[in-house]
Amino acid sequence: MGDTKIVIQFAIISRILIVLLQLVSNYLIPDHDANVFISPKSPTLNGSACHSLVEKCFSGFRRWDGEYFLHVAEHGYTYENMLVFYPLFPFCVRYITNLGQTIIGTNCEFRDLALIIAIALNTVFFTKAALVLYQLTMEIFNDRSMARIVTTLFCFNPASIFFTAPYSESLFCWLSFSVMLYCARGRIGAAVLPLATGICCRSNGLLNFGFILYYVTRDIWTNGKTNWMHFFKSFLKVLLCAIVAGAAFGVVQAYFYSLYCENDTFEMSEAVKNYGIVKKYLLAGERKADWCSYPLPFSYSYLQSHYWNVGFMKYYEFKQIPNFVLASPILIMIIYHSIQFIMANPTIALRLGLLQPKSNVQIVKFNLFVYTVHAFALSIFCLFFVHIQVSTRMLASSTPYIYWLCAQYFQREMQRNSWKAFLQPRSRITKFIKGWFLGYFVIGTVLFCNFLPWT
Repeated sequence: MGDTKIVIQFAIISRILIVLLQLVSNYLIPDHDANVFISPKSPTLNGSACHSLVEKCFSGFRRWDGEYFLHVAEHGYTYENMLVFYPLFPFCVRYITNLGQTIIGTNCEFRDLALIIAIALNTVFFTKAALVLYQLTMEIFNDRSMARIVTTLFCFNPASIFFTAPYSESLFCWLSFSVMLYCARGRIGAAVLPLATGICCRSNGLLNFGFILYYVTRDIWTNGKTNWMHFFKSFLKVLLCAIVAGAAFGVVQAYFYSLYCENDTFEMSEAVKNYGIVKKYLLAGERKADWCSYPLPFSYSYLQSHYWNVGFMKYYEFKQIPNFVLASPILIMIIYHSIQFIMANPTIALRLGLLQPKSNVQIVKFNLFVYTVHAFALSIFCLFFVHIQVSTRMLASSTPYIYWLCAQYFQREMQRNSWKAFLQPRSRITKFIKGWFLGYFVIGTVLFCNFLPWT
């Protein structure tokens, strides 16, 4: 059986396990009253067989931020605080759900069908991400056993629940890894589409432009210093990518601006409107938002600070120690190895990974430089600026670096089938990695689907 088929099988099996874990734990454990946002139900929501089935089998996925994504899919951006959830994923769910209702009729309410569609989409996106990660690993390391271990780790990664629940992690991961793969292969033009759509998916999608800038700069450094035509073509590629990236970001911001700075009417149900009034949310069409008067009227930073208390070291509170502990494995792993990489490869670091070495051993490290810097920068940002508990899912969906680091430990002791290396670790560190990945895979799912802290 080819590696591609095995990767697909692993990805799908891992998603089935998540669904089953959710089903069992949601049935056995009563939901915690987390006092968080719950999308208001329509008074017309019926007690159909579809509704009962979805509630019994999949309601554990409708938790935490998943409520926001599904609300946007069903009702749009009715409340100002929802603008931090970018539109690509919820709009995909909306349009496919509408199509599904057209085909099967309205026996299944939008709310119920949207949840099923979101889970199905994320299964597809996750499988796509696993395949691209396999290809990217082959491109960087040229090592099939390494690629196999990496994709096995990815399929059972510690943020797995967020790759199946109605979050944008799977879609963003697929798009981000695609940008990296196209850049590594020198296909800068092909990277434009996943770059632009990734920006419409998550706010940190703009960072992926750095890979395009880096790879084009490296190409110019290698081939364009004495070839002005090559330099000019490379410059045009970067300019085109920058324009497309800026346009994608601008479209999202313009859409948000039109809703909360220009639009004085927004159709919403009475249930949605009344819920927003009770919660004291700013409703779309109610009045101009405060950030509309900013010189650059971008909503994201304002909303993160105003609604979510996100800012430099704002999360450094005694009560958040358990969340710091939960985030510590991935942060320590990336930060420690990033610093170690830079110290062990000062020549590559000082040359910013632009001057290709002649040694085959150094070529892999040369190729790793940009991913190391990217992962390190994201980790430092998580450590000081975000709600620390989101670090695991943010890093697991944004960078392949954590999977490469962990896979290298397994590869060092591997003397058997590479697909099974993850199941039979030998050293303490590989046993810890296996325990961390599988432990978070199981515990995270159980906690998440019962509204217990795991966001």
